Amino acid sequence: MYSRDKPLFMKVSVYDSIEGQKKSIANQAEKIPEERLLNEDLNLLVQELARQHSVAVPTIDRSEISASEPQEVEIDFRGGDDFRFNRHGARRVKGTSVTLRVPFTGDKEAFYVRPTRASLPPPQATVVQPELQLTFSGVDLNAQQVKSEFESALNEIDAHLATLRTDFQAFNSQVVDLAQGLLTERKKRIQQRKDFADGLGYRIR
Repeated sequence: MYSRDKPLFMKVSVYDSIEGQKKSIANQAEKIPEERLLNEDLNLLVQELARQHSVAVPTIDRSEISASEPQEVEIDFRGGDDFRFNRHGARRVKGTSVTLRVPFTGDKEAFYVRPTRASLPPPQATVVQPELQLTFSGVDLNAQQVKSEFESALNEIDAHLATLRTDFQAFNSQVVDLAQGLLTERKKRIQQRKDFADGLGYRIR
């Protein structure tokens, strides 16, 4: 039995992810129209910016797990762990494939962030928001074995997500202050520029 899903938690380190979020919030703070900064409630703008950049680490919902109808497929043993060669090389035989799905809430991009504690090899799944899909294929699939491996994979994914929640906790707790500082400083610059123009005493055109 084997899976054709993709590795999770391997694309970017949690440190690089947090630094990326900081750069993104700084860039976004500079793109807010000046009229909004001068005329709207600054606290509301801060909350909006912080909400957009807080990291919602996903939570999987095991109570809504579902399975696809098992399908007959061709199994290429060159891609599996059971090699049955003939004189023409690895042969393809009929087998069964089933996809188990578990819904989640949160930011799907977090599934690609490597936490400070991660297993090797990493767990595998296909992320199709709002669910994770784990596909198992093999000859003479055993339902209990598939279920056991599926539950084991979910436990491993959950462990990685728990570590990510801890890893992102400090950043999420500081994101409002970060947004507040960025918008306050930019609003001050805008106001200083306007005061300078007013101080010239000439018509601005």
